[in-house]
Parts: sequence; structure tokens; C-alpha cells
Amino acid sequence: MGPAGLFVLNISRAKGFFRAKDDTWWEMNKNNQQFKPSRPNLIKQSKEYSQKLAQILEAHEKSHPEITPLLIFANPGEHVETSNPAIRIVLMDGVDSLIDNMFNSQDVLQATEV
Repeated sequence: MGPAGLFVLNISRAKGFFRAKDDTWWEMNKNNQQFKPSRPNLIKQSKEYSQKLAQILEAHEKSHPEITPLLIFANPGEHVETSNPAIRIVLMDGVDSLIDNMFNSQDVLQATEV
């Protein structure tokens, strides 16, 4: 839990060229330069992780703010084309900005709730 809320970080080491549109996840085939659906679907996987965390917290009767799934790429050479992705996607060069935004946003929880 951070000052800006509750986040689930799905950190990927995937390599290649990807396309994210809504809930779909596509990978470019290196041979024919065509995009095809990729498995695992990292967008759906990230959302599922958030849902599982919510289920765990609710099973323990813990209130919580909205859980935000984040897909973060650890490989600095990644390329992801996005068109209204269902979750926030952060490339390696955007991690510092993400952290700054988290720590400079308004508190969602009181200190006693944390």
C-alpha cells in the first residue's frame, strides 16, 4: 500500500514488440512482422492478480481502496504500442515517473488504516 492507493505490480521480462488494445495483448512475429494474440495475455494476467488480492483481503475482512494493476517491463529495450489499454503499462524508462507520481499524490488511506 502506498500513499496513492493499493497497487499490484506485474513485472515482465518479456522481449519483443507488443501491442495492447483494451484487454487484448498481441506480439509481433519476428518472421513475418505480423501481430498475433500472445500468451499469456499480460493485461488479463495483471487484472487477475488484482482480483485475487481483493479476494484475499475481503476473505480477511479488510477494507481496501481500489486495487490498481500495473504492468511493468523490466527490459529497457521493450516496445509496446498502446491503444486504450485496460490497465496502466509502464516501460522501464517510465518507472521513475511512476514512483514520483505515487509519492506526490494525495493519500487514499489514513495512517491508522494502513
